[in-house]
Amino acid sequence: GQVLGPSSDYLVKLFSREQPDGEYCPPGSAQTPVQRLPSALGELRKQGMIMVPEVYEESPFDITRYSPQSPYPRSALMQMMARGETGAMLAFAYTSMRGYGDVHPTIGDLRLGMTEVTCTHPFTGNRVRVGEIRVTAVETVGAFKKDPADGKLRLATGFGFCFGFNETKAIAMSILDLALTYPGYSIGESGPAASSEMIMHHIDGVESMGFTNHFKLPHYVTFQADLQTYARAKKHHD
Repeated sequence: GQVLGPSSDYLVKLFSREQPDGEYCPPGSAQTPVQRLPSALGELRKQGMIMVPEVYEESPFDITRYSPQSPYPRSALMQMMARGETGAMLAFAYTSMRGYGDVHPTIGDLRLGMTEVTCTHPFTGNRVRVGEIRVTAVETVGAFKKDPADGKLRLATGFGFCFGFNETKAIAMSILDLALTYPGYSIGESGPAASSEMIMHHIDGVESMGFTNHFKLPHYVTFQADLQTYARAKKHHD
């Protein structure tokens, strides 16, 4: 049967935790066998059916240290989406699924789990484990497209990765990655999901929430100036 992870989307989970001898093994216990499942798309990659996107980056762009400028590298877009607001990303991805695009992907690989966080020790130079975090990763498969490298038809894929167990956000991110990396998915190549400017500046939940709530602050100075301008214009017109 299908093995489903921690997901609120399914009420029935065909997941067996019984040992070969019939003994029940609770999740997280020391006896739980560790299973390393290969990617479901691994076999297609071996057959050369997965397109490799053109990436012109020697190293990933760090948006926490430098302000990205257009045209944005893919690594900057992925970082911005990884910390973006779920609702905003879902709305933009939905535009590509409906009237402004034709991205209707197949989920090739969806994973939820814990990953280690490591850093380089400033004195010894060794890699140090500082903890672990919950993450969600997904790779979706789009349609066959002509590979610009050799002109052959290959499957285009999108990738999504976010903190916590958030399947909806990860899937929406992978759809946006497809639309941004392969703009031919959007009608006229100008849909909202295919605009890197639109995505970069409108999915930051902290920024958008702060800007919205700042309207609760006193704005009487600018409003009074507008009233004075209106009064002068009305007097001049009359």
